[in-house]
Amino acid sequence: MGDATDIPPWYSYGGRQLAISGAFNVLYSGMLFLTFVWVCVGVVFLIPTAIGAYQIWMGAQAMKGRPQRGVQWISIVGAVVGTLYCQPLSAVAAVIAWTNFSKPEVVGWLENNE
Repeated sequence: MGDATDIPPWYSYGGRQLAISGAFNVLYSGMLFLTFVWVCVGVVFLIPTAIGAYQIWMGAQAMKGRPQRGVQWISIVGAVVGTLYCQPLSAVAAVIAWTNFSKPEVVGWLENNE
């Protein structure tokens, strides 16, 4: 595993954006869960809530500089969740995180440190 000094800055920037996107997803889907749980439909919103929580966790790991395998995929899934919920801030933050994680220096660093 590489030193903390050779972590590409785009990796931590992407982690921050991923955590922001996850926070929006958790807040909105958690609100929908609490609103509709009494009619037994709210359970459906636990899946996007779990996806948002995983986004926050992966974003925190990326901000700490720990290489994570699925950062690109979870940012794409977060963009889909944000788009389905019509949340432009969540979707845009996830797309920005995905573009940061897709930069060649970040991809190379992840391949060398996994």
